[in-house]
Amino acid sequence: MSHLSQIHNLSKSDVLEIFSRADKLRTMPPEERALLLQHKILANVFFEPSTRTRLSFESAAKQLGMHVLTMNESQSSRVKGESFLDTLLTLKAVGADVFVIRTKDENICSDMAEKMSLLHPGTHVINAGGGTLNHPTQGLLDVYSMLQHKPELKNSKIIICGDIKHSRVARSTTQCLAVLGIPNIHLVAPEHLLPNQSEFSNCVLSTDLDSAVSDADIIMMLRIQKERMQHTDIPNPESYQENFGLTTIRLNKAQPDAIVMHPGPMNRGVEISSDVADGKQSIIEEQVNNGLYIRMALFDFYLNP
Repeated sequence: MSHLSQIHNLSKSDVLEIFSRADKLRTMPPEERALLLQHKILANVFFEPSTRTRLSFESAAKQLGMHVLTMNESQSSRVKGESFLDTLLTLKAVGADVFVIRTKDENICSDMAEKMSLLHPGTHVINAGGGTLNHPTQGLLDVYSMLQHKPELKNSKIIICGDIKHSRVARSTTQCLAVLGIPNIHLVAPEHLLPNQSEFSNCVLSTDLDSAVSDADIIMMLRIQKERMQHTDIPNPESYQENFGLTTIRLNKAQPDAIVMHPGPMNRGVEISSDVADGKQSIIEEQVNNGLYIRMALFDFYLNP
């Protein structure tokens, strides 16, 4: 298994191995980490806006001793009509060993993984977010973060609330939970932002956050993804906050030791209040930090098997 285009590429043992490597890398002296993947080259191919994911991959690679090539579409030969495959082949020709790709196209990563497997079997493609369907490294870091606080995750009630319909994070995180056999997952959203039940067969779908959050152990909030919606479908911020925003009052209905998560970017005062986002139950900054070690672990997993 040379590529990660979706969580379904991973087995339960793969996921646990990645988590184990993340744990080891976290405690490894920086000078030792910096020798692990010396002379390997990452090509960061980001054709969609990103802060956390792009910088996390770049930092992870550099801390392992890798060289990093970063490009964006507006400054590449893609504007001249070059195909995505030819872009990767050019990057391979200048030494790239692994390609981290973010794009609005949901199928690019799986397509490039298949083609690069034939043309350059020693290279690796990692999906850093594709359309509305896949964001596998976010799913991995979310579940890794959950396990740090709730080691008995099978006994936890997990709430994911927000724009589920357009969320690649919701899809990848629930897929990762499914790979590990974690039940009791509740997805909450306005009716028009809920997906088809068939797509999330292992989850309970709801439009009532107040009811769902009762006795919850983990609450993960998602933003409204306006860039993937028709203008007429975008909820009114005030109305949305009233019905689907996580406030202190709503959080108090959950378990006293419940944790609050958000993959970012946050819209404070819409899906989450600032006092909750910055409160003692929030692990949002931990998620970002955990993403660094999960991505280090993935590079190690693929390039140092």
